[in-house]
Amino acid sequence: MASNLKREKIWSGKRAMDRTGVDDPEQEENVIREEQTDATLNPAAVQVMAQLMAVLQQLGQQNAEAQAIAQQQQASAQGAMNDARQLGGGMQGQPMMNGEEEAPAGPPPEGGGPGGEPIATTQTMIQEGEPKSRILTQQQIG
Repeated sequence: MASNLKREKIWSGKRAMDRTGVDDPEQEENVIREEQTDATLNPAAVQVMAQLMAVLQQLGQQNAEAQAIAQQQQASAQGAMNDARQLGGGMQGQPMMNGEEEAPAGPPPEGGGPGGEPIATTQTMIQEGEPKSRILTQQQIG
């Protein structure tokens, strides 16, 4: 009965041991652990543990490699953003901040640009690691 209740996860192993007359359940668990990890007594269980350890080590290596790649990509993206800032002469926008509602308020200065040329409002964003610019509005003043 105790074996069935433990197998069906109704009882713990310690309770089953207690009900079957084991004096020291903790000592008995240590003996069971030793038997389960002895390849001559239980080769199938040891093989499963070895396979599990190999998979966990492989996952750990893959995780470390993935972290290294992510760090390299982040450093590359930061370098590209810094390059774009230096080339663009100022801060660059983010795609989520490029909506019309994010445009500067108020009309452009009167008289246009130098020599009466039209004033253009441009927008720059980083896309796929490259700076991209576009003209949003162009107005002839005057």
